Amino acid sequence: CGEFMERAGKYGKQFSNPPESTCPARKWHPTVDPEWAKVLMDGMVAESGVDMFFHCWGVDVVQDGDKVLGVVFESKQGRQAILAKQVVDCTGDGTVGYLAGADWRMGREAKSEFNESFAPDKADNQTLGASLMWSSAEANTDMPFSAPWAEKWACGEKAVMGKWNWEYGLHHDMFKDAEWIRDRLLLAIYGAFSLAKKDPENSRLIIDFLPFILGKRESRRLMGDWVYSGKDVVEKVQFEDAIAAGSWSIDLHYDIPGDGIDFLTTCKQPHFGRYWIPYRSIYSRNVPNLFMAGRCFSCTHVGLGGARVINTLSQLGVAAGEAAALCRKYSIRPREVYTAGHVRELQANLGGDFPGVRDP
Repeated sequence: CGEFMERAGKYGKQFSNPPESTCPARKWHPTVDPEWAKVLMDGMVAESGVDMFFHCWGVDVVQDGDKVLGVVFESKQGRQAILAKQVVDCTGDGTVGYLAGADWRMGREAKSEFNESFAPDKADNQTLGASLMWSSAEANTDMPFSAPWAEKWACGEKAVMGKWNWEYGLHHDMFKDAEWIRDRLLLAIYGAFSLAKKDPENSRLIIDFLPFILGKRESRRLMGDWVYSGKDVVEKVQFEDAIAAGSWSIDLHYDIPGDGIDFLTTCKQPHFGRYWIPYRSIYSRNVPNLFMAGRCFSCTHVGLGGARVINTLSQLGVAAGEAAALCRKYSIRPREVYTAGHVRELQANLGGDFPGVRDP
Protein backbone atom coordinates (compact mmCIF):
# COMPACT_ATOMS: atom_id res chain seq x y z
CA CYS A 1 0.00 0.00 0.00
CA GLY A 2 2.83 2.39 0.83
CA GLU A 3 4.50 1.86 -2.53
CA PHE A 4 1.18 2.29 -4.30
CA MET A 5 0.46 5.62 -2.60
CA GLU A 6 4.03 6.82 -3.17
CA ARG A 7 3.71 6.16 -6.88
CA ALA A 8 0.20 7.55 -6.87
CA GLY A 9 1.42 10.86 -5.51
CA LYS A 10 3.48 11.40 -8.65
CA TYR A 11 0.27 11.70 -10.68
CA GLY A 12 -0.75 14.89 -8.89
CA LYS A 13 -4.34 15.80 -9.61
CA GLN A 14 -5.37 12.24 -10.41
CA PHE A 15 -4.92 11.31 -6.74
CA SER A 16 -6.31 13.53 -4.03
CA ASN A 17 -7.69 13.65 -0.52
CA PRO A 18 -11.07 15.44 -0.77
CA PRO A 19 -12.00 17.89 1.98
CA GLU A 20 -13.78 16.43 4.96
CA SER A 21 -16.66 18.83 4.38
CA THR A 22 -17.37 17.04 1.10
CA CYS A 23 -17.43 13.58 2.61
CA PRO A 24 -16.50 13.12 6.29
CA ALA A 25 -16.27 9.36 5.72
CA ARG A 26 -13.22 9.94 3.51
CA LYS A 27 -11.11 11.66 6.15
CA TRP A 28 -9.52 8.31 7.06
CA HIS A 29 -7.92 7.71 3.71
CA PRO A 30 -7.06 9.39 0.42
CA THR A 31 -9.14 8.58 -2.64
CA VAL A 32 -7.81 7.76 -6.07
CA ASP A 33 -9.17 8.08 -9.54
CA PRO A 34 -10.16 4.47 -10.30
CA GLU A 35 -9.01 4.54 -13.91
CA TRP A 36 -5.56 5.87 -13.00
CA ALA A 37 -5.43 3.36 -10.15
CA LYS A 38 -6.01 0.51 -12.60
CA VAL A 39 -3.14 1.67 -14.81
CA LEU A 40 -0.82 2.03 -11.83
CA MET A 41 -1.68 -1.35 -10.29
CA ASP A 42 -1.48 -3.13 -13.64
CA GLY A 43 2.03 -1.77 -14.05
CA MET A 44 3.09 -2.88 -10.58
CA VAL A 45 1.71 -6.37 -11.17
CA ALA A 46 3.47 -6.63 -14.54
CA GLU A 47 6.77 -5.61 -12.93
CA SER A 48 6.43 -8.42 -10.40
CA GLY A 49 6.09 -11.06 -13.12
CA VAL A 50 2.52 -12.09 -12.23
CA ASP A 51 0.22 -13.20 -15.06
CA MET A 52 -3.15 -11.47 -14.72
CA PHE A 53 -6.43 -12.85 -16.05
CA PHE A 54 -9.02 -10.08 -16.09
CA HIS A 55 -12.80 -10.41 -15.79
CA CYS A 56 -12.64 -14.07 -14.82
CA TRP A 57 -14.88 -15.89 -12.35
CA GLY A 58 -13.80 -18.96 -10.44
CA VAL A 59 -16.58 -21.49 -10.98
CA ASP A 60 -15.09 -24.88 -10.10
CA VAL A 61 -11.97 -26.69 -8.95
CA VAL A 62 -9.92 -29.54 -10.35
CA GLN A 63 -9.13 -32.06 -7.64
CA ASP A 64 -7.32 -35.30 -7.01
CA GLY A 65 -8.88 -36.60 -3.82
CA ASP A 66 -8.81 -33.74 -1.34
CA LYS A 67 -5.95 -31.94 -3.09
CA VAL A 68 -6.72 -28.98 -5.38
CA LEU A 69 -4.94 -29.31 -8.71
CA GLY A 70 -6.28 -26.05 -10.09
CA VAL A 71 -9.19 -23.67 -10.43
CA VAL A 72 -11.64 -23.45 -13.33
CA PHE A 73 -12.40 -19.92 -14.55
CA GLU A 74 -14.96 -18.55 -16.97
CA SER A 75 -14.80 -15.34 -18.97
CA LYS A 76 -15.86 -14.06 -22.38
CA GLN A 77 -12.98 -16.10 -23.77
CA GLY A 78 -14.64 -19.24 -22.48
CA ARG A 79 -13.74 -21.72 -19.77
CA GLN A 80 -10.18 -22.51 -18.77
CA ALA A 81 -8.38 -24.20 -15.90
CA ILE A 82 -5.29 -22.80 -14.24
CA LEU A 83 -3.29 -25.52 -12.52
CA ALA A 84 -1.05 -24.96 -9.51
CA LYS A 85 0.72 -26.88 -6.77
CA GLN A 86 -0.47 -24.40 -4.14
CA VAL A 87 -3.73 -22.43 -4.28
CA VAL A 88 -4.56 -19.27 -2.32
CA ASP A 89 -8.24 -18.43 -1.83
CA CYS A 90 -8.51 -14.63 -1.70
CA THR A 91 -12.12 -14.50 -2.87
CA GLY A 92 -13.41 -13.09 0.41
CA ASP A 93 -16.34 -15.48 0.20
CA GLY A 94 -14.13 -18.56 0.45
CA THR A 95 -15.42 -19.70 -2.94
CA VAL A 96 -12.47 -21.87 -3.93
CA GLY A 97 -12.33 -23.56 -0.54
CA TYR A 98 -16.07 -24.15 -0.56
CA LEU A 99 -15.92 -25.78 -3.99
CA ALA A 100 -13.00 -27.92 -2.84
CA GLY A 101 -14.86 -29.18 0.21
CA ALA A 102 -12.92 -27.18 2.80
CA ASP A 103 -14.42 -26.89 6.27
CA TRP A 104 -16.15 -23.54 6.68
CA ARG A 105 -18.45 -21.52 8.91
CA MET A 106 -20.82 -18.60 8.54
CA GLY A 107 -22.62 -16.78 11.33
CA ARG A 108 -21.94 -16.14 15.00
CA GLU A 109 -20.50 -18.73 17.38
CA ALA A 110 -21.91 -19.17 20.87
CA LYS A 111 -20.02 -17.45 23.66
CA SER A 112 -19.14 -20.75 25.28
CA GLU A 113 -17.47 -22.33 22.23
CA PHE A 114 -14.38 -20.11 22.21
CA ASN A 115 -14.88 -18.31 25.52
CA GLU A 116 -15.57 -15.01 23.73
CA SER A 117 -17.14 -12.35 25.94
CA PHE A 118 -18.53 -10.42 22.94
CA ALA A 119 -20.25 -13.43 21.34
CA PRO A 120 -23.97 -14.16 21.81
CA ASP A 121 -25.13 -16.77 24.29
CA LYS A 122 -26.48 -18.92 21.47
CA ALA A 123 -25.01 -19.44 18.00
CA ASP A 124 -26.99 -17.95 15.10
CA ASN A 125 -26.70 -17.07 11.42
CA GLN A 126 -26.15 -13.34 11.84
CA THR A 127 -23.16 -11.77 10.09
CA LEU A 128 -21.77 -8.30 9.70
CA GLY A 129 -23.76 -6.49 7.04
CA ALA A 130 -22.75 -4.92 3.73
CA SER A 131 -22.59 -1.21 3.00
CA LEU A 132 -22.82 1.29 0.18
CA MET A 133 -21.08 4.48 1.25
CA TRP A 134 -22.19 7.49 -0.78
CA SER A 135 -21.83 11.25 -0.97
CA SER A 136 -23.15 14.33 -2.73
CA ALA A 137 -21.53 17.51 -4.03
CA GLU A 138 -22.75 21.02 -4.76
CA ALA A 139 -23.18 22.08 -8.37
CA ASN A 140 -23.13 25.69 -9.61
CA THR A 141 -26.84 25.61 -10.40
CA ASP A 142 -30.00 23.90 -9.19
CA MET A 143 -30.02 20.18 -9.92
CA PRO A 144 -33.49 18.60 -9.90
CA PHE A 145 -33.82 15.13 -8.41
CA SER A 146 -36.95 13.23 -7.49
CA ALA A 147 -37.45 9.53 -6.80
CA PRO A 148 -40.92 9.24 -5.24
CA TRP A 149 -40.93 5.50 -5.96
CA ALA A 150 -38.03 5.07 -3.53
CA GLU A 151 -39.08 7.44 -0.75
CA LYS A 152 -41.04 4.86 1.23
CA TRP A 153 -37.90 2.71 1.42
CA ALA A 154 -36.07 5.52 3.24
CA CYS A 155 -38.35 5.04 6.27
CA GLY A 156 -38.48 8.81 6.77
CA GLU A 157 -34.70 9.25 6.71
CA LYS A 158 -33.47 12.36 4.88
CA ALA A 159 -29.80 12.37 3.93
CA VAL A 160 -27.24 13.84 1.52
CA MET A 161 -24.50 11.31 2.29
CA GLY A 162 -24.06 7.92 3.89
CA LYS A 163 -21.15 6.52 5.87
CA TRP A 164 -20.28 2.96 6.90
CA ASN A 165 -23.47 2.59 8.93
CA TRP A 166 -25.63 2.56 5.81
CA GLU A 167 -25.54 -1.18 6.19
CA TYR A 168 -27.96 -3.99 5.44
CA GLY A 169 -28.00 -7.78 5.41
CA LEU A 170 -27.09 -8.71 8.98
CA HIS A 171 -29.98 -11.18 9.02
CA HIS A 172 -29.80 -12.21 5.37
CA ASP A 173 -27.80 -14.80 3.49
CA MET A 174 -24.81 -12.98 1.96
CA PHE A 175 -24.95 -15.28 -1.08
CA LYS A 176 -28.59 -15.99 -1.79
CA ASP A 177 -29.74 -12.47 -0.90
CA ALA A 178 -26.78 -10.47 -2.25
CA GLU A 179 -28.76 -8.78 -5.03
CA TRP A 180 -31.56 -7.80 -2.68
CA ILE A 181 -29.13 -6.47 -0.06
CA ARG A 182 -27.60 -4.17 -2.67
CA ASP A 183 -30.98 -3.11 -4.09
CA ARG A 184 -32.40 -2.44 -0.62
CA LEU A 185 -29.54 -0.05 0.08
CA LEU A 186 -29.94 1.67 -3.29
CA LEU A 187 -33.64 2.17 -2.63
CA ALA A 188 -32.86 3.68 0.77
CA ILE A 189 -30.22 5.99 -0.71
CA TYR A 190 -32.36 7.25 -3.58
CA GLY A 191 -35.34 7.66 -1.26
CA ALA A 192 -33.43 9.52 1.45
CA PHE A 193 -31.78 11.82 -1.10
CA SER A 194 -35.11 12.47 -2.79
CA LEU A 195 -36.61 13.51 0.56
CA ALA A 196 -33.59 15.70 1.32
CA LYS A 197 -33.84 17.43 -2.05
CA LYS A 198 -37.25 18.80 -1.10
CA ASP A 199 -35.37 21.22 1.19
CA PRO A 200 -34.38 24.35 -0.80
CA GLU A 201 -31.00 24.34 0.93
CA ASN A 202 -30.16 21.16 -0.98
CA SER A 203 -31.33 22.36 -4.38
CA ARG A 204 -27.82 22.34 -5.87
CA LEU A 205 -26.73 18.99 -4.49
CA ILE A 206 -26.15 16.01 -6.75
CA ILE A 207 -25.02 12.49 -5.89
CA ASP A 208 -21.36 12.37 -6.89
CA PHE A 209 -20.32 8.99 -5.49
CA LEU A 210 -22.46 5.87 -5.28
CA PRO A 211 -20.96 2.40 -5.84
CA PHE A 212 -23.02 -0.47 -7.19
CA ILE A 213 -20.75 -3.20 -5.76
CA LEU A 214 -21.49 -4.11 -2.16
CA GLY A 215 -18.89 -3.50 0.49
CA LYS A 216 -19.09 -6.90 2.20
CA ARG A 217 -17.66 -7.37 5.65
CA GLU A 218 -18.30 -11.04 6.32
CA SER A 219 -19.59 -14.20 4.72
CA ARG A 220 -18.01 -17.64 4.59
CA ARG A 221 -14.89 -18.31 6.72
CA LEU A 222 -12.64 -21.28 5.93
CA MET A 223 -11.32 -23.28 8.86
CA GLY A 224 -7.62 -23.86 9.52
CA ASP A 225 -5.64 -25.62 12.22
CA TRP A 226 -6.20 -22.57 14.40
CA VAL A 227 -9.52 -20.73 14.55
CA TYR A 228 -8.65 -17.17 15.48
CA SER A 229 -11.03 -15.82 18.12
CA GLY A 230 -11.92 -12.73 20.09
CA LYS A 231 -10.22 -14.33 23.09
CA ASP A 232 -6.93 -14.27 21.18
CA VAL A 233 -7.36 -10.53 20.67
CA VAL A 234 -8.34 -9.75 24.24
CA GLU A 235 -5.47 -11.82 25.68
CA LYS A 236 -3.00 -10.62 23.02
CA VAL A 237 -1.74 -14.16 22.54
CA GLN A 238 1.94 -14.15 21.53
CA PHE A 239 1.77 -16.75 18.76
CA GLU A 240 5.13 -18.28 17.89
CA ASP A 241 3.92 -18.54 14.29
CA ALA A 242 2.58 -14.99 14.04
CA ILE A 243 2.58 -13.66 10.49
CA ALA A 244 0.42 -10.53 10.82
CA ALA A 245 -0.43 -7.88 13.36
CA GLY A 246 -3.50 -5.75 13.86
CA SER A 247 -4.69 -3.00 16.15
CA TRP A 248 -8.20 -2.21 14.94
CA SER A 249 -10.92 -2.64 17.54
CA ILE A 250 -13.18 -5.67 17.76
CA ASP A 251 -15.61 -3.83 15.51
CA LEU A 252 -18.99 -5.60 15.61
CA HIS A 253 -22.15 -4.17 14.09
CA TYR A 254 -25.74 -4.39 15.30
CA ASP A 255 -29.23 -3.21 14.47
CA ILE A 256 -30.33 0.04 16.08
CA PRO A 257 -33.10 -1.18 18.41
CA GLY A 258 -36.54 0.30 18.05
CA ASP A 259 -35.94 2.95 15.38
CA GLY A 260 -37.75 1.12 12.57
CA ILE A 261 -34.96 1.82 10.06
CA ASP A 262 -33.48 -1.45 8.86
CA PHE A 263 -30.63 -0.06 6.75
CA LEU A 264 -28.77 1.86 9.47
CA THR A 265 -26.62 0.13 12.08
CA THR A 266 -24.59 0.88 15.15
CA CYS A 267 -21.39 -0.68 16.45
CA LYS A 268 -19.34 -1.53 19.50
CA GLN A 269 -15.59 -1.01 19.19
CA PRO A 270 -13.58 -2.12 22.24
CA HIS A 271 -9.84 -1.59 21.73
CA PHE A 272 -7.14 -3.92 23.00
CA GLY A 273 -4.02 -2.58 21.31
CA ARG A 274 -1.74 -4.65 19.10
CA TYR A 275 -2.56 -8.31 18.53
CA TRP A 276 -1.16 -11.14 16.40
CA ILE A 277 -2.60 -13.60 13.89
CA PRO A 278 -0.96 -17.04 13.55
CA TYR A 279 0.15 -18.79 10.38
CA ARG A 280 -2.06 -21.75 11.28
CA SER A 281 -5.10 -19.59 10.48
CA ILE A 282 -4.25 -19.10 6.80
CA TYR A 283 -4.20 -22.69 5.51
CA SER A 284 -7.05 -25.18 5.34
CA ARG A 285 -7.22 -27.93 7.91
CA ASN A 286 -8.66 -30.47 5.47
CA VAL A 287 -7.62 -29.38 1.96
CA PRO A 288 -3.87 -30.01 2.09
CA ASN A 289 -2.59 -27.45 -0.44
CA LEU A 290 -5.05 -24.61 0.11
CA PHE A 291 -4.19 -21.25 1.66
CA MET A 292 -6.73 -18.56 2.43
CA ALA A 293 -6.12 -14.84 2.81
CA GLY A 294 -8.50 -11.97 3.31
CA ARG A 295 -11.72 -12.07 5.31
CA CYS A 296 -12.25 -15.78 4.60
CA PHE A 297 -9.31 -16.78 6.82
CA SER A 298 -9.82 -19.15 9.75
CA CYS A 299 -11.55 -17.18 12.50
CA THR A 300 -14.73 -16.75 14.47
CA HIS A 301 -17.26 -13.98 13.90
CA VAL A 302 -15.80 -12.02 16.81
CA GLY A 303 -12.22 -12.80 15.76
CA LEU A 304 -12.97 -11.31 12.36
CA GLY A 305 -14.28 -8.11 13.97
CA GLY A 306 -10.90 -6.40 14.15
CA ALA A 307 -8.81 -8.37 11.68
CA ARG A 308 -11.14 -7.69 8.74
CA VAL A 309 -9.67 -4.30 7.83
CA ILE A 310 -7.45 -3.88 4.78
CA ASN A 311 -4.14 -3.28 6.54
CA THR A 312 -4.34 -6.53 8.50
CA LEU A 313 -5.84 -8.70 5.76
CA SER A 314 -3.21 -7.50 3.29
CA GLN A 315 -0.56 -8.94 5.60
CA LEU A 316 -2.29 -12.32 5.38
CA GLY A 317 -2.03 -12.17 1.61
CA VAL A 318 1.69 -11.43 1.75
CA ALA A 319 2.20 -14.26 4.25
CA ALA A 320 0.27 -16.74 2.10
CA GLY A 321 2.39 -15.84 -0.93
CA GLU A 322 5.65 -16.18 0.97
CA ALA A 323 4.51 -19.49 2.49
CA ALA A 324 3.56 -20.82 -0.93
CA ALA A 325 7.10 -20.00 -2.10
CA LEU A 326 8.51 -22.00 0.83
CA CYS A 327 6.25 -24.91 -0.10
CA ARG A 328 7.76 -24.86 -3.55
CA LYS A 329 11.31 -24.47 -2.21
CA TYR A 330 11.10 -27.47 0.12
CA SER A 331 8.47 -29.54 -1.76
CA ILE A 332 6.16 -29.44 1.26
CA ARG A 333 2.52 -28.65 1.98
CA PRO A 334 1.24 -25.56 3.81
CA ARG A 335 0.86 -27.30 7.17
CA GLU A 336 4.49 -28.45 7.02
CA VAL A 337 5.75 -24.87 6.96
CA TYR A 338 4.67 -24.92 10.60
CA THR A 339 5.22 -28.54 11.60
CA ALA A 340 8.62 -28.90 9.86
CA GLY A 341 10.03 -25.76 11.47
CA HIS A 342 10.06 -23.24 8.62
CA VAL A 343 8.09 -20.52 10.44
CA ARG A 344 11.17 -18.52 11.39
CA GLU A 345 12.26 -18.44 7.76
CA LEU A 346 8.77 -17.32 6.79
CA GLN A 347 8.87 -14.53 9.38
CA ALA A 348 12.32 -13.46 8.19
CA ASN A 349 11.05 -13.27 4.62
CA LEU A 350 8.10 -11.17 5.75
CA GLY A 351 10.27 -8.82 7.79
CA GLY A 352 9.21 -6.85 10.85
CA ASP A 353 8.82 -7.70 14.51
CA PHE A 354 7.07 -10.87 15.67
CA PRO A 355 6.78 -12.40 19.15
CA GLY A 356 10.26 -13.65 20.02
CA VAL A 357 11.71 -12.37 16.74
CA ARG A 358 13.11 -8.87 16.38
CA ASP A 359 13.19 -7.01 13.10
CA PRO A 360 16.74 -7.51 11.75
